[in-house]
Amino acid sequence: MPTIKSIIRILSKLFIFMFVLTPSFSTLNVALAQAAGMHYVSPSGTGDCSSWAKTCTLQIALTNAVSDDEIWVVAGTYKPTTGTNRNATF
Repeated sequence: MPTIKSIIRILSKLFIFMFVLTPSFSTLNVALAQAAGMHYVSPSGTGDCSSWAKTCTLQIALTNAVSDDEIWVVAGTYKPTTGTNRNATF
């Protein structure tokens, strides 16, 4: 069972962290990590890429993605064109 002294020691360490160290991070301009954008893709997707229920095509996801975004794809065959252009690429 923890003693009063050990509880006070823990609380004092929390106090130091909360009121002494935390403001230091803001003065150093430490940026919090932001979640990357997610794009959900399926070979026959017709949605806006926002969820598995609203998948879009790989071409749409590649066009809309920005740095640090993630593109998640359903297993399948992906083609850069529906035509016969053998030089088409993503």
